[in-house]
Amino acid sequence: MDDLFAKDPSVIFNGYLTAFHAWCEYMRQRGKVAADGAFGVYEHMWVAFARDMAERTDPVPIEHLALADLQTFIDARSGRDSVAPSPRYVWRLLHLIDRVLAHTARRSGRAPSSVAIDLLGTRKDWLYANARGREDLPDHLTPDQAKRLIKYLASIRPQPGRSGQLVGWQDLRTSAAVALQLGAGLTPAEVRALTLSAPVGGGRVVDVPWKLRVPAVGSAKAREAPLATWGGFILKRWLDVRRELAIPGEWLLPSTRSKGTPWGKIGHYEASRALLLASGWTEEEAKGGSFRLRHTFALRQLGRGADEAEVARWLGIEPEAMRKYRDVLYEPVLDLA
Repeated sequence: MDDLFAKDPSVIFNGYLTAFHAWCEYMRQRGKVAADGAFGVYEHMWVAFARDMAERTDPVPIEHLALADLQTFIDARSGRDSVAPSPRYVWRLLHLIDRVLAHTARRSGRAPSSVAIDLLGTRKDWLYANARGREDLPDHLTPDQAKRLIKYLASIRPQPGRSGQLVGWQDLRTSAAVALQLGAGLTPAEVRALTLSAPVGGGRVVDVPWKLRVPAVGSAKAREAPLATWGGFILKRWLDVRRELAIPGEWLLPSTRSKGTPWGKIGHYEASRALLLASGWTEEEAKGGSFRLRHTFALRQLGRGADEAEVARWLGIEPEAMRKYRDVLYEPVLDLA
């Protein structure tokens, strides 16, 4: 009986409407809308979407939305109107769905779903539909791409060799390097310049680095940068192995095991490229991989509400340089033009 009730189209439709109206109220309380009429545009889009999900042969409750459901909805609109929805329309719709799903998940204590943004990232004409000067936009990872890369980095573990020594230390070092770019926004040159004094402990997790002391490199000033918790665990794993192998020298990520010499630019690039390819990236993606990781860090921080000036300080750049990220970020209820 409960299953029949759960698949009742009217119940499912009302579930979508409840979620939308709860999000609208949340946005009003935050003062994020200039006029009530702004919500009318999004309500029209949302009702059409909700009705489609509820009236399917196998209705889709909001908590069970999958990427394929969203793709089918967009494809159906193309067939019904004989004209494919504009990239701008898809951009607005998917960002709206993402915001409502995120708010609904927070209210229920569930992990937020990224299906809408994952679908958006499958086509660049959708992803950058709201941007000006698209050729200058920072390339970055979608939430799904970031999750898959983090999962891959976490899977690289020390392997016992025949002699009882640890082998594969280069892979562990490279996984830490990539983690510092995605998890702390460092440039490749900054990664190579880090010494053993760079990791800072004393955060929420005992013995796990939670920020980095980054030396001045090029035009960037010396600074401290936060490190994502998952990145801290990967860095700690490398530090443990580095200590066990008794690698000499002060460089955090050395080139050689016997002498602990600095990691060269070419060697770093080739090692990172090989790791990214092994994680599932294409050759084209791996070419600019290092800066895709840094841009992703910046956008993730801004998307979580960090102040632009603070993120600029973490990245070691001037606040004016943050302009390039604004067209990638979204706030659908403020963007009705």
